[in-house]
Amino acid sequence: MILRELSNTDLEEILAIRNHDEIRKYMFNTQLISLEQHKEWFQRYLQDNSKITLLGVDEQANIIGVLNINFLTSDRKIVDWGFYVKPNSPKGSGTKLLILGLEKIFNEYQSRKVFGQSIGFNDKSIQIHKKLGFKQEGILREHYHRDGKFYDIYEFGLLNTEYQRLAL
Repeated sequence: MILRELSNTDLEEILAIRNHDEIRKYMFNTQLISLEQHKEWFQRYLQDNSKITLLGVDEQANIIGVLNINFLTSDRKIVDWGFYVKPNSPKGSGTKLLILGLEKIFNEYQSRKVFGQSIGFNDKSIQIHKKLGFKQEGILREHYHRDGKFYDIYEFGLLNTEYQRLAL
C-alpha cells in the first residue's frame, strides 16, 4: 500500500465508499452525501490549507482506505485525523493505512501530536488506536446522540516522541 493525495478523479469512488452502510454507521454524520454535496466539499477542501486527504491504494491503484488529516494549528504541530477502510478490504488494511499516515504526519509534516476520536460502539477504531500506541486522553460521557441513545466519545492522542519509540 502507498499513500497519495486525493484528486478530482477519485471523488465518485470515495463517495461510494463513504456512503456504504458499513462505513456510515461509524461516522458522526450518518447522512448519505450526494455527489453535488461531495463536489462542493472538494472545492472547499482545495482552498483549505489546513486539511489533507490521503488515499491508501494497493499495487493495482485500487483505493483501500481514506485518511483525513486536519491541522488544528497553523504550524501543523497538532493533527486531528479520521479514517475509513473500504469494506471487504484485506485484513490489516486499516493498520497499514494508519502506519503510513503516522509516518507522513510525524516524519514529513513534523507534527507533534495526532488526536483522534471514536464513538463508544466503534470497537475497531478504539482497538486500532490502542494497537498503534495512542493513549486514551479522555471520555466525553454520553456526548453523542443517535437513534434515541447517547454514546460516549473516546479521545486518543499520540505524541511524536511516543511514536519515535514505537516499532511500527
